[in-house]
Formats: sequence, structure tokens, C-alpha cells
Amino acid sequence: MKEKIKLCIIICLTILLTGCFDYRGLDEITIVAGTAIDIGEDDNSYLLSFEIIDISKSTKEDPIKTTIVESTGKTIMDAIRNLERKIKNRLYYGHSKVLIISKDIIKRDGLSLIIDSFIRDIEVRETMNIVISNEATAKELLNTDGVTDPVVSFEMERIIKSDNKSVGSTKNVLLYEVFNTLKSKGSNVVLPLFKTVKNNEETIIESDGISLFNKDKIIGSLTPTEAKAYLFITNCIEGGIINLNMKEKDFGNTVVEIRKNDTLVSFDYKDGKFTFYIDANTELYLDNISMRDSPLKLNEVDKIKKASEERIKNKLIDLVNKTKKEFKTDVFDFGNIIYKRDHRLWSKIRGDFDELFINSDIKVNSKVMITNAALVK
Repeated sequence: MKEKIKLCIIICLTILLTGCFDYRGLDEITIVAGTAIDIGEDDNSYLLSFEIIDISKSTKEDPIKTTIVESTGKTIMDAIRNLERKIKNRLYYGHSKVLIISKDIIKRDGLSLIIDSFIRDIEVRETMNIVISNEATAKELLNTDGVTDPVVSFEMERIIKSDNKSVGSTKNVLLYEVFNTLKSKGSNVVLPLFKTVKNNEETIIESDGISLFNKDKIIGSLTPTEAKAYLFITNCIEGGIINLNMKEKDFGNTVVEIRKNDTLVSFDYKDGKFTFYIDANTELYLDNISMRDSPLKLNEVDKIKKASEERIKNKLIDLVNKTKKEFKTDVFDFGNIIYKRDHRLWSKIRGDFDELFINSDIKVNSKVMITNAALVK
């Protein structure tokens, strides 16, 4: 009995003695909200800009203040360490939301080197959003004004996360997902694009479509409208609206809203040629229609349904044809689908897949169900 009591006491004391081995108080850390990477003044160096949350200046009336601090170095880690010569505390990445990368730095170094530098850092969040700047530099995005959040990096993260459910004009891509895609067979990275725009007297950020990669180099971009078609094809669309522009007088300004979508991609390989089948099954709401005196009839709802199917089908075909002609590479992960479903076939054709993709046939089938058509007679 005494031995059991002793054991219980030891266990209780052990629990009381536990703690975090690398604990640091708020007064001992510098919280990084976001980071921008550019080429330094020396063409072989890096310029890193950090959006830092300044806790010392925060008050109850004005709770959050941020500061942009820059640092240069021969490597990314060198620039990060050099920053610590300017601030008293070590950088803390636990609350970092975005990593913004300039096109010039990717052109010089490639995406892999940058991602590798951050994925290996034990304190960096693997769920940090990766963003490409559509401005001359990446730091321009940090040097803007927040509309709903004083921390620009936090606002950028919220824009990316909410976009796919409300607009469908860009893609949410996290650090670990970029790393995995770069290592995957038959896949290419796609990242959100951001630019700066004027809003009265302020300069704010705005999502601007997506940036396309072949391996770790940028090959082009898609507009927000084209990005929606991309999200359809890759089964990533969760929301947004579709303007139908129907010719009939009573349907001229008809708008439908995406409630749900499920896209399946399959393929057939015959006589050295691929045929890809894209089947998009979409659930829509009727969001807006031209002013009219009478309720919608069932046959009129059917017209809207068919117009929606035709619109989706044409947009998807147009985008695939554009990527074939302009980018000459598969940006839809068709290659990865082949790799997963027929590994032996992929082993035979992977070296020639870009050419096979360009010469492939694309068959798109759009099936729409309108679940809320407002007034139906």
C-alpha cells in the first residue's frame, strides 16, 4: 500500500515539473505576420521584408500596430539572421500567415530553393499561405493599407480563404502543399496572384488570379475569370457567380450562384493519343434575373439550366485550349491522374507528356441542377 502511495506522489510531482523546453514570453519574441522576398541591391543577394506586430505600441483603443523591417543577406537564412542585429528579440513565425514572393526572385532561383528554405525551419508554419506578387516587387504588397485588418498579412490570408467560397477567382495554396506538389509526379504548382490598387486615398491589396508554373519556374498567369474555370476543372471551386448573358429578352441579366460542384476527370489512351473527359456536376442557385411581372415557369428554369451548362462547358474548353496554345504544358494535374491510375503507362509517356497533352482531345460534359429558382410556377 505504501509503495502505491509513493508511486502516486511521484507521478503527481512529475506532472508539476513538466513544461515547455523552449518557452518564451511575449516580451522575448518579435512576431512576424508575413514575409516578402525580393532580389537585393546586389543581384546575387536577397532582400527580405517582414511585417512585424509591434506589441509595445498596442493599446486597448488601438490594439494592433505593425512595422515593416527589411534585411539583406547572401542567402535567405543569412537575411533572417541579419535582421536580428536590428531587433532585440528573436523572430517568431508561429503566427506568420503569408510568404510573398516576387517574380524576379523565382526567375533567378526557382521556387524550390525558396520553399525548401522555409519548410526546413522548425518554427515556420507549414500552413502559411504562399503568394506571388504581380507588382515589380513583393514588398509593395506589405507596404499597403489594410481595409478590415491593420495587419496586411492577416487580411491577405482572409481574402484568399474566403475567395473560393464567395468569388472563385484565385486558389488557396499552403507551404506544405507547394512542397508536396514540387515532389509529385505529373503535377505543377499554381499560386495566388496579388496586386495593389487605389481605394480613395489609400493603396490596398487585391487578388489578381493565379500564377502558373512548369516545375519551379513561372510560365504565365490566369485572370480571375479564367481562374474560375481552372478551379472547376481541378475540382476546387466552392462558390462564386456565373453571368449567363442570355439572349432572350426575359433572361438578359440572369446570374446563377454556385452552391456545390463535383468535377471528375478521366482519360483514354489509344494509338498514341490521349482523350481527357471532364465531367462537371454543379448545383446552382438562381441569384438574379431581369425584371419581370410573372413568376418563372418550369420550362424557363430549364432554359436557365441549359444556358448554365453551355456556359460552363465553353469556359472550360476555352481554358484548356488556351493553356495548350500559350503555355504548352499541363497545369491541371492530368499527368498526376495518369500517374496514380496507370503507373505503367505514366512510366512510358512521362518524358513526352507535354507534347501528348498539347495534341490531346478534350471532352467536357456539364450537368447542372438548379436547387433554388426563387419563384417557380
